[in-house]
Amino acid sequence: MKYFLQILLALVIAAGCVAGVYYYLNDSLPIDNPLKQSTTATKYPITEKYKAKTLLASMKKEDFKLYKSDKIIILEHGGKSYEFENWNSLIDREKPTMYYFDADGDKKKELLVRGVCGEDEVTKEFIYNIYILNPKNGGGYDVTILSQDAWRTILNKYTSSQISQLKNCKKTVQFSMNVKQTPIKYNEQTGIAENGYSYYARALQDKNGKYLTVDNWINGKGIYTINKKNKICAKVDVIVSYKDSSEKQTLGNVSYEISFDDNNSLYVTDKTLEFVPAKLFRAIPPAKKKVEPFTFTEKSTFKPKNTKEISYFTYSPKLEKDTILQTANYGSQSDEFKYVKQLDMNQNSIKLTAHGGSSFSKSVVTSPDFAVIINKGTKDEYDIAYTAALDNTGSVLTITFDRDIDMGEIKTLEVDFGV
Repeated sequence: MKYFLQILLALVIAAGCVAGVYYYLNDSLPIDNPLKQSTTATKYPITEKYKAKTLLASMKKEDFKLYKSDKIIILEHGGKSYEFENWNSLIDREKPTMYYFDADGDKKKELLVRGVCGEDEVTKEFIYNIYILNPKNGGGYDVTILSQDAWRTILNKYTSSQISQLKNCKKTVQFSMNVKQTPIKYNEQTGIAENGYSYYARALQDKNGKYLTVDNWINGKGIYTINKKNKICAKVDVIVSYKDSSEKQTLGNVSYEISFDDNNSLYVTDKTLEFVPAKLFRAIPPAKKKVEPFTFTEKSTFKPKNTKEISYFTYSPKLEKDTILQTANYGSQSDEFKYVKQLDMNQNSIKLTAHGGSSFSKSVVTSPDFAVIINKGTKDEYDIAYTAALDNTGSVLTITFDRDIDMGEIKTLEVDFGV
């Protein structure tokens, strides 16, 4: 995704979008500044003038002190004071954070203040404005305010985003992005986006394990931060709603760096725009090539003396490269997996067979409480389970995958049931 803007450049050129070409050849997406204001004339501080003046934040080494007095914000620096109006009245709900660095690349440092401007209605988290104070040659400051409309303007004006579900797997939610002028195209059979950039997440399930159908989505709160590289960053929640459900899902977030120039035009910094699904909802992307069929079988050497309805286990077979048949002692398991006699897996499913007389719990099969996790603890960790079914006797459990899996994609395997 870090090369998303480069990909979009190629698409824009192909489409012949002249204005878009100008933006991308400059490696950025400019927008008009949402709000710009200037300070009043420079004044020497007169302490008596400000009643109930409250210190908000300071930078001792750089000699900056920020105060609030009624509706006025006061900055003291170098023995002078500067007054600002139109700053959000909630700025004192939390101590503002101050930064001092060259934010626009003009070889001169600017003062940045990150302060509270409201509260998210859903999460109750604070949201913030960033105030960029650029010194004027004649004294005083020009102030650029990155408000909650700034990040929204960037996304809505220059990108098109859509959410859909794959046709052959309702578990998989697809978040797709492209330039505004280029429609996102989908494969008619699979529903997979064929242009732009797409990432994948897992849909919510009802109490019976059925995956819900996406109804709509919105951008939630946008949070501004300053990273370790002294770059202004925006992170915007993506919130999904479903049919026949009042539950909302924060699927993940869109993030990017913001740059600006001497004219206070805002830009998406090149190669920084990306979508990251929430860790809880990460889903494996569709296969990029045809998957080679494979088979793997593991048989237990343990024979239990009694029978059991199997309702809970977590099991991880030891996978050896190119091994298609091996044995293991399931009797060493502390849970109910000891009542399983054989595990069979191929590219699209895993099948567990219980010892004679034992069976798998039907209530677990009809709930969301099963998983097949590959590569646990790595960046390639995914739950690939889609549906589960029992044979007529209840002694054979088959879990199908959300897509065909290449054996080379599996470093580790964990099967959870009733968890």
